[in-house]
Amino acid sequence: MRRDRRAYSTFELLIALSIIGLTTAIAAPRYFSSVRRSKLERAASLIAADLARARDNARAFGFDQTVAFSTERYSITTRTAAGTTSKTTNLTKDPFENAVAALRTGAANSVTFNQYGMPSNTIVIALRSGTVIRVLQVSEAGEVTLLDAAPAQAAIAANITDSAITAAYAAPVGPD
Repeated sequence: MRRDRRAYSTFELLIALSIIGLTTAIAAPRYFSSVRRSKLERAASLIAADLARARDNARAFGFDQTVAFSTERYSITTRTAAGTTSKTTNLTKDPFENAVAALRTGAANSVTFNQYGMPSNTIVIALRSGTVIRVLQVSEAGEVTLLDAAPAQAAIAANITDSAITAAYAAPVGPD
């Protein structure tokens, strides 16, 4: 008695593997770009929250609070009646690793909030990863906002430096 066994031919297996490979080749770059964009968004949100927290702590404790930036990290110095503490966040380590390629702050590298929550200066913070950029600003009133990144995206496409990007955001807007 002969049983009719059906199996896949080598050609059918090659077709199936090539379809899987093509799908992976198309989807993988988009997936990793999405992960990088998500990490960049998380880093921007964390910086915005930490700046707002420093401002609020200055008001609550009545002591100056400083947030200082470098190219890869930022630190928050919190002063209270009980003493001074410092917290440093490294944007090249987990959970942000490989997401933030550049952290630029223009002319000012730090901002200090006084006891009324007013900043010592305005500051523009640009986070960049490849062609994706997120820009935050601390206004003269101490408000922390996430700015429209379209001008920065155009500047990157035109090969303008990161310091020029932050300077463009720091320039006054509106009639003279």
